[in-house]
Amino acid sequence: MSTRTVLVDKKDTASVARCSFWAIASEAITLGDVVCYDVSQTGDNDYKYVLRSDTDSINSAVPAGVALATVASGAQVEVVYWGQADTRCDGTTDIVAADRLVISAASGVAITQTLDITSAATLKASLKAQEIGIALAGRTTNSVDLVNVFVRLPRPA
Repeated sequence: MSTRTVLVDKKDTASVARCSFWAIASEAITLGDVVCYDVSQTGDNDYKYVLRSDTDSINSAVPAGVALATVASGAQVEVVYWGQADTRCDGTTDIVAADRLVISAASGVAITQTLDITSAATLKASLKAQEIGIALAGRTTNSVDLVNVFVRLPRPA
């Protein structure tokens, strides 16, 4: 699998960097979906396929990044694993710039990380969700919407 780094550098503007790779969608994916590697694949296909992540799936233990397009199952999709990307976020809680975003129970959606420190067990449970990145903008609506996020995930194998 090849990865690519896109550098846009103009003399009159600041430079922008984003790292991404191409994968095959195991299911229909929407622009901004948080995706993870499809670990149900066998052999050398482990890191070739992605699907929408949610905390109820074993796949979410291996987050891949954020999809940059809406595609059907079996199509290729570009996935950002480091850099800015508009990301689908759960709007049931306010998102403030600099919030850490994690995988939510809703398929393909990120949510603000909330730490529950009432006991060691609840703290451990609240740290279990995989972090996706940092919100670069805030939003105060009650619907799923795109938020500008700086995605920070390890480089794919």
